[in-house]
Amino acid sequence: MGEVGSEPHWLGLSRSFIALATAAVALAVSIPTGLYTVKPAWSPEKKEKVGAKLKLLTFDPNVSLREYLTRAPHTVSEGANLDKNGNVFYLRAAVEGFKREELRVRWFTYEKTNKLRIAKLSKRAPLEDYFRPQASVNTQIAQIWVPTSETSGSYFVRFELYTKDHVLLAYVDSTAFRVEAL
Repeated sequence: MGEVGSEPHWLGLSRSFIALATAAVALAVSIPTGLYTVKPAWSPEKKEKVGAKLKLLTFDPNVSLREYLTRAPHTVSEGANLDKNGNVFYLRAAVEGFKREELRVRWFTYEKTNKLRIAKLSKRAPLEDYFRPQASVNTQIAQIWVPTSETSGSYFVRFELYTKDHVLLAYVDSTAFRVEAL
């Protein structure tokens, strides 16, 4: 017990200090709640349900890399052959549970008749970040340029959608297309 007229102590702390500390904690907890109420888009993802679906909508054949870059600017590695032909695929991703995360697409070209992956075109297909969902449930469309083979034949392209941790979420195969070597 303290002296007569002195403020009672709890663990050596005064009541006024304990009240101030309690108010500071309450304020710190209520600020994010208030912000998420005013701006729901800022709230963290609950991740109760996750998933994705890919759908190939269409593709434009025989588009040079140069022409593609005028449609949808992307960074290109130095020394890239801007006159190289390819196909521009329009790919739709319907995604749930990946708000404000980067989802990446990898593609591989296959020979249609034997379904063998074409190593020269697909050996190190890049993981490109085409999709950046801004809501818990999100649908986006991306244009993806894929170079065509220099050998005549029938081919198809497989698109795979990955999380930033390299978890495969979905894949879709294109329709077959014919390439005539020049």
